[in-house]
Amino acid sequence: MWYEEKKSSRLPVLVLAAAGWLATAWIPTARGDDPADAKPAIQVDLDMSEVPEMKDWCLRAKEILEQWYPKVVETLGASSYPLPRHIKLIFKNSKKGIAGTAGNQIFCTAAWFKAHPDDYGALVHEMVHVVQAYPKYDPPWLVEGIADYVRFWVYEPGAKRPRLNPARARYQDGYKTTGAFLAWLVAKYDKDLVRKLNTACHKNQYEESLFRQYTGKDLDALWSEFKGTLTAR
Repeated sequence: MWYEEKKSSRLPVLVLAAAGWLATAWIPTARGDDPADAKPAIQVDLDMSEVPEMKDWCLRAKEILEQWYPKVVETLGASSYPLPRHIKLIFKNSKKGIAGTAGNQIFCTAAWFKAHPDDYGALVHEMVHVVQAYPKYDPPWLVEGIADYVRFWVYEPGAKRPRLNPARARYQDGYKTTGAFLAWLVAKYDKDLVRKLNTACHKNQYEESLFRQYTGKDLDALWSEFKGTLTAR
C-alpha cells in the first residue's frame, strides 16, 4: 500500500482503508511527448464499470500507461527484477482523494479526473509505485520522491512547478520536493542515482550512507548545497 498525500495537506490522509489506497499530492496538468519507439510491455486492464461515461478518457489513460511503462522501467533500472504483466486500473465513482496504488492495482477517483482531464501524470506517478514493488514503504519520502521525479522530470518535464521555499523545505517532505532534489543530484553528481536508489529500496537495502557512496557527500551536506541553489534563484 502506498501512502499518498491529499492535495490540500502535507500529511498522509487515509481515503479508502478497505481498498488500501490514499490520495496523492500536488498535480499540474502539463504533459510531455510520448517516448519514441516505446513498445508496450504491460497490459492495463480497465475497470470503469462505475463510470461508463468516462470510457474515452479511461481508454486514453490505458494507452498512456502502456506506452510509458517501458520508459518507467528503464528510468528506474527495474528490468533486473520480476515485474507484473498486468496492471488493473480501477475507476471509483467517488469524490474523495485522487489516486493510489495497492500492489499492481491503481485506484482512481473519477471526480478528480473529470475536473482535471489533463492529469494523466497522476497515474504515471502511481504506475511508478507498481514498478518499484518495494518490500516496505521505507523511507516514505524517498518512495514518493522517486515517483514524482519520474512524473515531473521524465514524463512531463515541461510542467510548471511552484518554487520550493528553502526556509521550509526538507528532503524528507517527499513528492515534488524530493523529486526536485533527486533531479538536481542526477544532473550534478550521478546520472544513475535514481536507478541505484531504486535497486537498494527494492532489495530492502537502503541506507542513508548510500548518498555518500554515490556522490562523495552525506545527505545533509547535499541538501544544504541544493537549498543554496534555491536561494540563488
